[in-house]
Amino acid sequence: VKWRTGSAGRINHLKRSYGWNRTELTGIDGTRTWCGHGIFAHNLVKISALAA
Repeated sequence: VKWRTGSAGRINHLKRSYGWNRTELTGIDGTRTWCGHGIFAHNLVKISALAA
């Protein structure tokens, strides 16, 4: 239960911060691309915060 609570909060944060509430690409390949770009953007923000 603890893991699910933590992951739900993380997903909600990503949806609000990176526009994951709507995908602009269609199909499973588009969804994978959209999700990958969101994760990449999140990681870049985290890395830049650590480097600053």
